[in-house]
Amino acid sequence: MNELYLRINRPFEIEIIDEEKELYEGVVMEAHILETFPKALSNLLARIEKPYLIDPITYKFGIQKTMEELIEKRWFFGLTEKFDPYNKIFSRYDILAPDIWNHSLDEYFTKNVIEYQKNRLSELFRRQEIPTLMSFIGEKVPDKDITLKPEYVIPPYFIAENEKWFDFNMRFAKEAIQIEGEESLIIPLVLSRDVLASPKLDNYIRKLLSLNPPRIIVWITALNESQETETCLITFIQMLHILKEKSRGIRIYNAFSGYFSDLLQKIGLLDKVIHGIGIAEFRDPYAETGPPPPRYYMPFLHSFLSPDNAEILRVECPHLFSCNCGVCSRDIPITEMSSKELLRHFIRVKKNELSHKISLLDAISSLEEKIEILKHVSKEKPIIRNILMPNIRMMERWKQVLSYYQEKLY
Repeated sequence: MNELYLRINRPFEIEIIDEEKELYEGVVMEAHILETFPKALSNLLARIEKPYLIDPITYKFGIQKTMEELIEKRWFFGLTEKFDPYNKIFSRYDILAPDIWNHSLDEYFTKNVIEYQKNRLSELFRRQEIPTLMSFIGEKVPDKDITLKPEYVIPPYFIAENEKWFDFNMRFAKEAIQIEGEESLIIPLVLSRDVLASPKLDNYIRKLLSLNPPRIIVWITALNESQETETCLITFIQMLHILKEKSRGIRIYNAFSGYFSDLLQKIGLLDKVIHGIGIAEFRDPYAETGPPPPRYYMPFLHSFLSPDNAEILRVECPHLFSCNCGVCSRDIPITEMSSKELLRHFIRVKKNELSHKISLLDAISSLEEKIEILKHVSKEKPIIRNILMPNIRMMERWKQVLSYYQEKLY
């Protein structure tokens, strides 16, 4: 079964994740989000009773110039006190980096990061008073003695921009295996996008596989599936193919996914995909980000449009719209949909996309067919052409990459 995991990014998503819990298999939350909204998230996880992962986001302590850039964050002290209870790390280092790291702290840091993931949610939940309103309005009240445990735990990790940083991550992965045993771990493979083009990539893969991890979670920073070059996407699937071919049944999670990742899951190169809810189909850890604008996920295009552009297509090309998600079936202008309605639409469409089995050849044929339809439609009016051309080019790239895989590797 193609499983959908949702990444929690914003507080108002919590209500939607709670209400749509039949449509996904698990959730991923980041440690700094958990420390920012501890009560809401611990109550949510107790209610939905779904598998979950906590991303420890230790990389954030390695990409800043100084710790002062993080100290003002609401979550900083809550997180560092858990990762470093005896002030051996964050009181001494401006940043965490392999050149200055004291390796005698490997076990200490790794153990604390793992214990945080294993115990934090239960600790937060038990500390609270269960809201009496839940019982009053007839909602399920979670058992106060419930133990919340993550599906797997993730060792500390940083962005591997070169071999030095990659080996830094491998030290923590090896330490985690010694502490926890490999069966309870998911090992992070976190690479800068530029590393995909490095001649050392094969060496990195060999080092990773020497640990015999049963599962890994992959994040290629700033790899945007909808805009990425064919060369980069081909290298990405070559890497996944090698990992599958040279391992003993390794299971691969993709930390930030779009529809191209969904296709890779369907053809067996990925085992689980993690989607943000209407955002975060990729992540650039160095980019300055603000509140994301509202977006409508268009099923036929397998991509997002602004509500204005989506409404233009809905009016001008109604035959491209066949969404029965319950939000769209109300037949209201897309520009009048609320932010929560747009997110509900996305979850329902994404679950539907993942539920359909498709072979590699069928995926290629489907993309070819859609490309021809969109090219024909785009000839009619310039405004439609301007909206559709980026999506046509995106699908053409995906088709070429999957065709390469079918011819050379499959």
